[in-house]
Amino acid sequence: LSERLGPRLFVKPASLGSSIGANPAHDEASLAFALSAALEHDDTVLDVPSHIDTATASKVRELAREAFEVLRCRDLARVDFFLDAQGQLFVNEVNTLPGFTSASLYPRMFEASGLPIREQVRHLVESALARS
Repeated sequence: LSERLGPRLFVKPASLGSSIGANPAHDEASLAFALSAALEHDDTVLDVPSHIDTATASKVRELAREAFEVLRCRDLARVDFFLDAQGQLFVNEVNTLPGFTSASLYPRMFEASGLPIREQVRHLVESALARS
């Protein structure tokens, strides 16, 4: 698992918010503990980052942009999806105030795409200042 996802993992229950039931995993023993603790709260396993094909990733971006615009969001939002076994996408939630700590999904997704948190914050501040 660490070969595929990296040596530093964080395991949390899929259906709980914040850091309830979440634990770091840096070796096989701590991974076993973290998985066991998470599964006490939830029997769903999510693989993040997900490994989806290019067409599905493109559709996710398109639907996320549509949801963002239809709801008239601005600056930031995290759009969560479900992908069923047949490959159909469902918008699960549009979170207009996602967590923004170093452990939160929102900044971690941008970091994974190459946009450091410092740049994220700079963009948000500049966007807010442009409206004032």
